[in-house]
Amino acid sequence: MTNGIATVIRDLTGGSPKRKGKLMPQDRDTGTEANQFGKRMALIVATRLGARKVSSDGNEFELDGKRIAIHSAHKKNTYVAVLYNVLQRVDTVLAALELTVRDEFQVWALDKAFYLSHSKPQIKNPDLAQIATKVFTEHGKLIDKVTDSHS
Repeated sequence: MTNGIATVIRDLTGGSPKRKGKLMPQDRDTGTEANQFGKRMALIVATRLGARKVSSDGNEFELDGKRIAIHSAHKKNTYVAVLYNVLQRVDTVLAALELTVRDEFQVWALDKAFYLSHSKPQIKNPDLAQIATKVFTEHGKLIDKVTDSHS
């Protein structure tokens, strides 16, 4: 791709052109879509597990007397991020990860302390503790499987 075309794409999209193996940057529409997906998946997982919502605008729930944060990631997303202030309030982080078949998610759990010890601040938003999804699958506990029928 020539420099001129790359500059035009960057100006139009607000980021770099798509490169092989990399995702396009998130814009307002895709950010809204991702936010809606995350909230929908959190409710699907919470309903399946019998958790009770404790935050009106976040993904915080109570399950068996413990506070949990429920986050999710599609197959191509290799990271999960949780706000540090949320991590101060929860005991466990759950991640619904789309690993095999489209719209089928495995729900993994990590203890908050383990999550924090393996996370790093996200570059674009240092208020987020980011962790690779493989940390969930290699060190977490698989607790359930769910389907997202709205995708």
